[in-house]
Amino acid sequence: MAEGLTDARAPGRVTLLFAATIAVSALLLFTVEPLVGRLALPVFGGTPGVWATTLAFFQGVLLLGYGYAHLLLRAEPRRVAAVHLVVAAIAFLAAAAALGLRADDLRVDALPDVVNVLGLLAVLVGLPAFALSATTPLLSDWYTRTTGRDPYWLYAVSNAASLVGLLAYPFAIEPAFGLATQRTAWVAGLVVLGALLAVTAIVARRVTAAPDTRHPTAVTAPLEGGGLRRVRWALLAAVPAGLLAAVTNVIATDVVSAPLLWVVPLAIYLATLVVAFSPRLPRVHGAAVVLAPAAITLLWVPSGSVGAWPIAPLVALEWLSFAVVALGL
Repeated sequence: MAEGLTDARAPGRVTLLFAATIAVSALLLFTVEPLVGRLALPVFGGTPGVWATTLAFFQGVLLLGYGYAHLLLRAEPRRVAAVHLVVAAIAFLAAAAALGLRADDLRVDALPDVVNVLGLLAVLVGLPAFALSATTPLLSDWYTRTTGRDPYWLYAVSNAASLVGLLAYPFAIEPAFGLATQRTAWVAGLVVLGALLAVTAIVARRVTAAPDTRHPTAVTAPLEGGGLRRVRWALLAAVPAGLLAAVTNVIATDVVSAPLLWVVPLAIYLATLVVAFSPRLPRVHGAAVVLAPAAITLLWVPSGSVGAWPIAPLVALEWLSFAVVALGL
C-alpha cells in the first residue's frame, strides 16, 4: 500500500484502526476523570465543590486540546503526526512519572481547596488529558485524508467509548481494584494507545485517498456564513456544557449530596453527543428541538420547589430536561 488504497480490504481495516484508536483514547480520558476525583476524596472530601472543580478542569483541558488540534492541523500533514506523537510521548511519560505521587503530597495548606484541587489534577493528569483530548479531532482529519470518507461518525464512536469508560468506573473498576492498581493500569493503557497512535500515523502516511473524495473535518471545515455563524455555533455548543456544570451543582448543592453524583449528568451529556453525531438518529434530534422550550422551563423547577417535591422525581426531572436541551441544541 505504498500509494493509494491498492488493497480492496484496506478501507475496512483502516477504518477499524482509526475507530479503535479513538475509542481507546476516549475510554482512557473518561476513566481517569472519576479516578482522579476519587484520589482527591481523602484529602479534600466529597463536597460538591470538589466534583465541580474536577468537572470544570476536564472541560477546560478538552477545550485546550481541541484548540491545539485546530492550530496543529494547519501544518503539513506529516509534520502534524510527528508533532502529536512527540506531545503524546511526553504526556504519557509525565503520567508514568506521577504514579508515585499522592494527593496529600501536593496539597498546600495556605491555598484554597479549589486551587489545590486544580494543582493536583494538573500534576497528576494534566498533560495526558490534554493529549487525549486532541486525539479525536486529529485522527478524524487523518481518517479523511486516508480514506476520503466523512469523519463525523467517529465522534459518535468517541463519545460512546467515553460513556462506557465513565460508567465502567463506579460499577466495575472501583469495586474490583484498589487505587494503586487503577493508576498503574491506566498508565499501561496509555502505552497501548501510544502504540496505536504510532501505527495509525504510519498508515495515514502510507495510504492516501484521492484528493477529490475528501470531506472537510470538524476542525478544518470552512463554515459558510463567516464569523457570525462561528459565534452562533460556539454559543450553542457552550449552552449544554454550561448546563452540565449548572445542573450538577444544583442537584448536588440544593437537592441531594451523594458520591459520584456528577457522573450521571456527564453520562447524559455524552449520550446526547452520541445521538447528535450518529447519522442514523436524525428524528431523535428533531423531537428534542421541539421539546427544548418546555425542557428549559422545567429546569427552573428546583429553584423554588425543592421542599415541595420528593427528591427522586425532582432529580429525574432535572436530568431529563437537561438531556432534551443538550440534544436539541
